[in-house]
Amino acid sequence: MRLRTNDQLCCPASYLGICLALTLVMPALVMPASVKAQSLVHNQIAGRVGLERAWFAQVQLESSRHQVAHWLLDRDQLFAMTSAGTIQAFDVETGATLWTTALGEGHSPATGVAVNSNYVAALGAGRLFALDRRNGQKLWSRATGGASVAAPALSESHAYVVGLSGRVEGISLRSPQSEAWQYQSDGRIYNSPTTTGNVVSWPTSTGKLYVGRAENPRVLFRVETDDEIVAAPAEQEPYLYVGSLDGYLYSFHEQTGKEHWRYATGFAITSRPAIVGEIAYVASEGPMLHAVNSETGQPLWQLNGVAQFVALGEQHTYGMDRHGTLGVIDNKTGGVAGQMATGTGNSAIVNDQSDRIFLVDQRGLIQCLHEVGAEKPTWHRQPRPSADGSGSKGSGAKGSGSKGSDTKGSGTKDEDEFGSATKDEGSGTKDEGSGTKDDSPFEADQPADEVDEPNPFEF
Repeated sequence: MRLRTNDQLCCPASYLGICLALTLVMPALVMPASVKAQSLVHNQIAGRVGLERAWFAQVQLESSRHQVAHWLLDRDQLFAMTSAGTIQAFDVETGATLWTTALGEGHSPATGVAVNSNYVAALGAGRLFALDRRNGQKLWSRATGGASVAAPALSESHAYVVGLSGRVEGISLRSPQSEAWQYQSDGRIYNSPTTTGNVVSWPTSTGKLYVGRAENPRVLFRVETDDEIVAAPAEQEPYLYVGSLDGYLYSFHEQTGKEHWRYATGFAITSRPAIVGEIAYVASEGPMLHAVNSETGQPLWQLNGVAQFVALGEQHTYGMDRHGTLGVIDNKTGGVAGQMATGTGNSAIVNDQSDRIFLVDQRGLIQCLHEVGAEKPTWHRQPRPSADGSGSKGSGAKGSGSKGSDTKGSGTKDEDEFGSATKDEGSGTKDEGSGTKDDSPFEADQPADEVDEPNPFEF
């Protein structure tokens, strides 16, 4: 459906005043429908690149005042949080709304949500909110220790909240009013902490990445790169993967900090890598998408012009450029097999969990696409056991970074935790990468405090 913008020109002069008056009051009512029509990918268009739309849905929000501030995909559920402080959960296979919860009048948490197998958590107005993942029921809230611009992270037993000053709090989910574990990092924290089943990690503005126990809070070690880390790490047990502004993608062991390998992209990395089986995907500035062997760090292919990994299907890899064009990429060669404009305002959720493609926009439109004939999802990641031994629906976030405090590539144990610091010498070598493809494929289409060291930014 498309607006006929020339209709107003046909109004008789006597109705001109009425037309102008309607123009002033109608945009808020008309625009959402027209924008949705322009943004919805039709099956005929998707079919040209071997895709079909499984479903679409709409987040409940007042589009003239609010927008979706954060999306989170966690296996069988997709979560949207609006700037009004409302969280809505969707079934990823049907698009059906599972529940909708408003956190409360006067609260406008826009720093994102985190989930584990039982809880959903959100941070706003200086408070941490915990909801029941099954039905969205509000369970409890408590004040946090300082200003934060990042979403929390959840392990099965704790919520982790980071402050701008570098302070990290570990709050028990079962005893939320008990005293929180605290740790003072070196530097400011602008990004969310991330969790795996075993560890929690967080980067700081000094280029350090801290790694600690997720279930029994305690810092294990820290690693350091040659520049700042500005994106969350990813995990595939037993390794953590992180990109740095120094242009390297690092892999290191999540328990020891020992560097496994490093890969040179040639450009700064500002986004989280995606690890799917034997392939690590990372987008560098330029932009360029790199596919790297996750075990060895050896390059598989590179493709210029792609700013984001989207999903991996049976036949193709999917990426998106900065103009919202979805690229269809040959899994083996990295060659361009097709491309599709996704519509005004659409972006994609990074999905390293299944073969589904999720397109979203800030007005709350969600579209799920998959390869033609792929009626059942292909899961790339299996549920991680939860604390009670049952299958988890996946952790809310993941892994981390690389390089030792004095020697690049070594993990350094913090002195306040283990006495004298020890180092694990890394064995990674620099991989310069293979030749790049010069032409962009998408241009044509559009409980006592723990202190690491004195913090110069502490308030």
